[in-house]
Parts: sequence; structure tokens; C-alpha cells
Amino acid sequence: MDKALNFLHATKHIRLFSDIILQNDSGKQWPFELKNTQKYTILKAYYSSAEFTSEEKASLRDAVMKDDNNDEAKVVAVQCDSLVPYDTVKEALWAEITDAETKEA
Repeated sequence: MDKALNFLHATKHIRLFSDIILQNDSGKQWPFELKNTQKYTILKAYYSSAEFTSEEKASLRDAVMKDDNNDEAKVVAVQCDSLVPYDTVKEALWAEITDAETKEA
């Protein structure tokens, strides 16, 4: 599965894998289970695509992160925020990155 995710560039493939996450969230079972790291890869590909709306991105993010509060999930959340092409988001993230007082590593 990890090798397949290395080629996750086409919109139809990103949508396929995001649908798997969303359908698993609704109770549908697949013959495989995605690891958190694999879900993060799919989420980042989804966020980097201009083909999906902000609402779709938020829905997938909620599904991926719903019970995941570890440090890696927090890093992925920040990475996803940085992929959103809005100046206000970019400015806020840059201010956080360059703030010497921040507690985030």
C-alpha cells in the first residue's frame, strides 16, 4: 500500500483513497486497513489539490484526525494548513514559524 501511495498524484486516485477513508468512517469495511501514516499521506495529497473544496478538505481532515491527537497528527494538521492557498493562512503560519516564543518545535 505504501508503494501505491507514492504515486498518488491524479485526482481520481486521490478521490478513490479519500472515499475509502470516508467510507470506513461510515462503517463500510474494506479488505485492508489504512495505517495513520497512510491516511496522512492521502490527506496531504488531498489538501495540495485544487480540485477539492474547502468543505471537502475539512470533512476528510475530520475523518482522518477524529481520534488522533498524537504529535504526528498535529504536524500533519499544520502541514495541511500550509497547503491552503490563502494569504491570511500563510501569514498566520509564517508568524507562528518565525515566533521565537512559540512552544511548537
